[in-house]
Amino acid sequence: GDPELAAHRRSCDPRVMGMQAPRHAVVFDVGCTLIHPSTKVLAAMLRERGVGSAITDRDVAAAFRYACEANLRRLPSGPSNVRQGAAFLGALGIPSSADEAAAFWHEVDVRGGAGALLYDHIDESAVATLTQLREDGHVVVAASNSDGTLDAELASFGLDVLFDRTFDSSD
Repeated sequence: GDPELAAHRRSCDPRVMGMQAPRHAVVFDVGCTLIHPSTKVLAAMLRERGVGSAITDRDVAAAFRYACEANLRRLPSGPSNVRQGAAFLGALGIPSSADEAAAFWHEVDVRGGAGALLYDHIDESAVATLTQLREDGHVVVAASNSDGTLDAELASFGLDVLFDRTFDSSD
């Protein structure tokens, strides 16, 4: 390359100029990334509807992850709660109408807020990962579509002190 250009780039480097290098941010979605749902609660919700007695916890967990990403896919079509409910139930082989899928996913949403029973455990590597990122000088950010419950949810799991900023869909 051009030695003059390389020298110019070095002279503009904040570290060469005695300035602190810019900090980088790492953004985490909280639900299903750092905090995971209880397969027992989801299985109980299925049993309340008279289905799912033979479905394993592993299948329930996989179907939930699939449903959480339903809005990123074209099918099933419809509003978010229909798409996610239909994706969850469909992944488990449970037929449902749009209304049934929406009602089921609404119940999942109701049981998923701060202090609720649905999300019940932290990912095994969450605390170590967040701590290391902060020690390395990164800004650690939590983002969620939890409708105003993010800060309380993080606090209930003791994760609030590991984030520099939080952004909730209600913000």
